[in-house]
Amino acid sequence: MLTLPQEKSVIATLVKADEESMRVETVEEMKKMLEEENKKGLSPVHVVVQDGLEAFLPLSGLVDLNKELARLSKQQTTLEKEVETLVTRMSSPGFADKAPKAVVDEANAQLADKREQLNTINSSLEGILAQMPPEEAEEWRKTAAAEKAAAEEAARLKAEAAAKKKAEAAAKKAEQAAKKAAAKME
Repeated sequence: MLTLPQEKSVIATLVKADEESMRVETVEEMKKMLEEENKKGLSPVHVVVQDGLEAFLPLSGLVDLNKELARLSKQQTTLEKEVETLVTRMSSPGFADKAPKAVVDEANAQLADKREQLNTINSSLEGILAQMPPEEAEEWRKTAAAEKAAAEEAARLKAEAAAKKKAEAAAKKAEQAAKKAAAKME
């Protein structure tokens, strides 16, 4: 079994960091480092790498804030969609009544896990934004909100186009069936 220091290259790959510029610490060492970073006014970013693996990335020289904001924002969007999908699935008529208990329990566990991850991402985003000049942070928030609204509008238009196409196909099929029925009557 490998220890964390021996798995440094794997961890570096997971967090997309330069292995040479990162270090693996014990919890006690990490607490000391966090205290020192906080004294400097540079709170580390708390990152959910994947289920069960979280990391604290010190901002001092390691992280490009704009890239980290973009990465976290993308992760946030993905998690929001996953939460919305699970909520929709679980609130559909009969899901809790008709689905096996194991399926319902698994869906509840997934939803709780996704919400926890989303809360961590939101905290990380706010942590970074709190360290930025207020005007920059506000500009980023406005841009992110505009991008989210544009993406939602694009998804709405896509769904609307798909529904229209489906309705047209159904109308065409009904028209063909009516012509076929009329031809048989002749």
